[in-house]
Amino acid sequence: SLNATGRPMLFSLCNWGGGRPNRWGHNVGHSWRTGRDVFAVWDEAAARKLHKLPGYLQSIMTAVEDADAAQRAVDGPGGFNDLDMLVVGLDGMTPYGIVDQCPPHLPNGTCAPGQYISRQQWGMVGGLTRTEQRTHFALWCMLSSPLMLGNDPRRMSAATRHILTSKGMLAISQDPLGVAARRVWRNGP
Repeated sequence: SLNATGRPMLFSLCNWGGGRPNRWGHNVGHSWRTGRDVFAVWDEAAARKLHKLPGYLQSIMTAVEDADAAQRAVDGPGGFNDLDMLVVGLDGMTPYGIVDQCPPHLPNGTCAPGQYISRQQWGMVGGLTRTEQRTHFALWCMLSSPLMLGNDPRRMSAATRHILTSKGMLAISQDPLGVAARRVWRNGP
């Protein structure tokens, strides 16, 4: 039915990587999510310890780790693994959801494991440094992930605009082959 509209459209699938959409997504849509929702934190273990984030959120580096070689193998024109939105330009984010552990800033007695915590209760946490934001954008470009903004472009700072309009990075993202970069070396665990 999308083709019947006569207009070009992008059909993005989202089941948060469950059911291995990298194996069948290109037959149905143009992009498919490869993992959980990205949150504006770099190190997931540290963020979980500090903020007690809900399990459906993942860090930038966890999103990159989840986009393993098997998932990236199907990237190419018309079909892309989607690591989630870009969090470049966000000073932090407001999580919400059912918690396994209560956020440390909530007063005693106002939270229990298994309880829903609203955005208002949680408040703003996280945020990436400028270097982490530049690296996050470069990784999304190199991994051929769709570049969907999570920030408000009407309120974008000059520094954020500079990151998101990098001609070199956009050239990599828009490469006609659309093949994701591959890790060739790793230092550490």
